[in-house]
Amino acid sequence: ATTNDFKGRIYLASLRNGVLRYSEGRLETILDAEQSPHTVVSLAATRDESVWLGTEDNGLYRLRNGQLSRVAQELKDVKINCLLPAENGGVWVGTDHGIRLLQDGRSAAVPLPAILGQLQILSMARDHDGNAWVGTNHGIVRIDPSENVSLEQVDLKSNHDVTAIYEDFEGGV
Repeated sequence: ATTNDFKGRIYLASLRNGVLRYSEGRLETILDAEQSPHTVVSLAATRDESVWLGTEDNGLYRLRNGQLSRVAQELKDVKINCLLPAENGGVWVGTDHGIRLLQDGRSAAVPLPAILGQLQILSMARDHDGNAWVGTNHGIVRIDPSENVSLEQVDLKSNHDVTAIYEDFEGGV
């Protein structure tokens, strides 16, 4: 898993080397493999300098000021497929059973359509306009900065897995 932060640093998770940060031509270990909470499959870095680690089978963790702690134990999923920093400092969490917004490590009340709890969330990205794009097992969802949700590209009758989302140089997703 990889991510970058608002300072341009790159974070990498590895089975052998734990979590690494690349900055200014240097690669440093910020979490040893022995301390790592199982297999990390998703990462996010938020403005408070927290690094969020989503695992394949052991839930969600937050690394802050060198301390690792398990968070959001109320999530019914232990498999965290993807993470995306929220504009307000929280983090969006994508699982096999929907999407949740966490603030300060706890679920925040966000009025999302119930259908999002029925979708497998496979990928997430933010575009230059602040829209969050959410890849699911039935297409793609857009959440605008005001948290309005567009389900126009979701088709429950099809299996269109969207496993990666990128914005091109012209602003297209």
